[in-house]
Amino acid sequence: MATGKRKNVILISVDEIRPDHLSCYYGYETIKTNNIDKIAKEGVLFETCISAACLTAVCMSSVLCANYPNKHTVRGPFSHIQSKTIAEILKECGYKTAGFVGNGLLGARHGFAAGFGHYDEPKEDTSWGSWHPEGKEVFYEGNWWIDRMLDWLRKNRSSTFFMWGHYFETHEGAEHVLLRKGVLKEGVLSDFSYKDAKIKYMDGELVGRLLKAFDELNLWEDTILVVMGDHGTNLGEHPARPVPHRPYELTYPQHTSLYDVDLKIFLIIMDKNLPEGRRVEGMVRSVDVVPTLLDLVGVSTDELDFDGTTLVPIIAKGKAQGLSAYAE
Repeated sequence: MATGKRKNVILISVDEIRPDHLSCYYGYETIKTNNIDKIAKEGVLFETCISAACLTAVCMSSVLCANYPNKHTVRGPFSHIQSKTIAEILKECGYKTAGFVGNGLLGARHGFAAGFGHYDEPKEDTSWGSWHPEGKEVFYEGNWWIDRMLDWLRKNRSSTFFMWGHYFETHEGAEHVLLRKGVLKEGVLSDFSYKDAKIKYMDGELVGRLLKAFDELNLWEDTILVVMGDHGTNLGEHPARPVPHRPYELTYPQHTSLYDVDLKIFLIIMDKNLPEGRRVEGMVRSVDVVPTLLDLVGVSTDELDFDGTTLVPIIAKGKAQGLSAYAE
């Protein structure tokens, strides 16, 4: 156990982003993700991280519980988490806890609010999609929580806290709302449902504003920050049927397979006690995130039935070896 005040923990997960569309990973040039790049420069970037599934509810259950689906039991959009989450664990350790999610599949009715003293979720299940007012296209509208998250941080800065935010608007379908709001420009970076345009907007509006809050609230020394994807997406590398429940023909992007494009995610951890600018070679898993965070804040995992393991020794070596990944 660590002595004294434990560090704060902020976990940011982002929907449907592939690491090869971030400039800090493989030198992607179509857009620059300057704010995520800054976190990578200050923190530890894992070159290959494998998600436990290709669907958000299953993916994030495995992240929050460090368990595979056979234990947390979430295998679809109507399941309920059965394993203990990091929010429950840290709340028992005296942390203030808050969750902000833009995807209705991560709502309280599925068990995701367990352990959170404050939980901000969509008021309606709009994340499954709503019909365009003129009947021409489907649009997805998540829960826009960034302002409320930053307000919560300011009000709770003096506490030891764990905060999770899941950003939805990088997902296929969200572009229709963002175009109507004027934050995306018609026809600019429009390939694959404005994928890169949405990533660029997220990098500034979410990550950029969060890093400004790190400066404003002096969070750099006592806060661990994780930014990660939930799953990837197929951009035409593999044959697929058209996406269901669309009144228009759309085949890509979609995430319905166990190919690398759907399972490989980005993972970056920033903590002043970890080496800056380190790139970890080899394969790690999304189920390793929570054991790593608990290790970093000094919470024992001896009595917790995790499938993942702490990555702290791997970070020190700069290379992962011998880990096996499972996904379904």
